[in-house]
Amino acid sequence: GLGQSKGGRHEPLDLAEELAMEETLNNPSSGKELQGKNTDPRWPSADGWEKWAKNVNGTEVHYQYNPKTGQIDDVKIKSKKGN
Repeated sequence: GLGQSKGGRHEPLDLAEELAMEETLNNPSSGKELQGKNTDPRWPSADGWEKWAKNVNGTEVHYQYNPKTGQIDDVKIKSKKGN
């Protein structure tokens, strides 16, 4: 990957979060693009990168996704569990 951004946890705290991350990694295109939110220069939108979000059973996962290449990076949990 290209690194890790701030604003979330990259390590799951429990099984639900672990399963949410795994589901996201296995099927990134099932999330939704967060239009206008990809501001990190490590994942340039000019190269096709988009910031996406996916909610899996109440666990919010944010990630960088490139639909042109299928690449996914910077997967993190955005939850109320102290991130």
